[in-house]
Order: sequence, then structure tokens, then C-alpha cells
Amino acid sequence: MGDKWLVSCLGVLHLSKGLFYRVVPADQGFGNSGEPPGSPTAEYAGVFRFRLWWCGAWVEVLVDDRLPAIHGRLAFVQSRHSDQFWPALLEKAYAKLHGSYEALKYGTLLDGLSDLTGGITESIAIRQDPTACGRVLAKLLDMTSLITCTVNNNQQQIRASTEKLANGIQMGINYRLYAIERVETFNGEAVQLVKLRNPLGPW
Repeated sequence: MGDKWLVSCLGVLHLSKGLFYRVVPADQGFGNSGEPPGSPTAEYAGVFRFRLWWCGAWVEVLVDDRLPAIHGRLAFVQSRHSDQFWPALLEKAYAKLHGSYEALKYGTLLDGLSDLTGGITESIAIRQDPTACGRVLAKLLDMTSLITCTVNNNQQQIRASTEKLANGIQMGINYRLYAIERVETFNGEAVQLVKLRNPLGPW
């Protein structure tokens, strides 16, 4: 479907628990609702609700539990864990808000992060002056901003590339940035190090 950008955004959302439960309310699942047995609301209804930022406000989107599949496997977003369906259900809610799954082919990382956080997103290129950019990132971290980073040359590579660089960084993956530090090497040279986590992997 070409919505790799959305997969990255969902991964970043999952790493931010406060935001995650704002978008994916915790009081729902495939079991009963937690009400006492015999209560009218105790039975599973097959409906899930999500909250997405749309046109300046949080909008609640309801979807049923019918997910598109091919030969018994989910057709689009799927989790490594066979019993975890929130990514596919949230993708369905996002597709519903935008009119279709097809519409997700044309999304971007910035749009996705804005829709899932309610925040204002900004893209900063660090080709020119990495030192100055490091100071900006450190200030944003002090303000508890959610920062992600990706390596790419153009928007097409974000959607399609799976290339890994020599340092292990994968192009097109939206890494979560947790910290930035300025350190000196044994040669006395000052370098900036960043702490990243791949939202789609173990590190």
C-alpha cells in the first residue's frame, strides 16, 4: 500500500504511552467490557473507537472488527504478535477518516504525526550546520517535544526504501530521538551523539 510512513508513525505512537492511550482508549478489547456478568454492556460488541486529530480537534472514529485479509493474513498493517490487532484497527480508523485505504498511499510522516499527536509538526534538515541543529534539538528535548528523525533524499525514498547504511540506520524509518550529547573523542575532537530507537524493532 505504500503507507510505510504510517507504520513508522504508529511505532512512534506506541513508544509514547501518554499519547498512545489518548488515541487508543484503554477500556476496550476483544473480551467483555469489564462490566459485571449479566450487565447489558458486558458482551463484546465488535466495535472499537479511536481518537484522531482532525481539523484542529480530537475526533472519535468508530470501526468494526472486520479487517481486510488475503489468504488468512492481514492485507495491510500487521503486528509481529498474532494477538495484537490495534495497529490494523487504528489503520482502518485512519483510512475511514481519509475516505479509503487507497488514500493512505499519499500521506506523509509529518501529516501522520500531527494526526496522531495533535501537535504542530516541523521538518528540519541538518545538512548545513549539524552543531546549530544539535542545539535546537537539545532545546526541544528540554521542552519535552516528541522528536523523530529519518535519513532520506526525497519523499519517494521514505515510502519505498529499505536500504541500510553502514552504521545500521535504515533509510526511510522514522526513529524516535531520546537524547543528544556533545562529547570529546580521544583526539580532542567534539562530536554530537544521539540516542535513537527504531519503533519497528528492538532498539
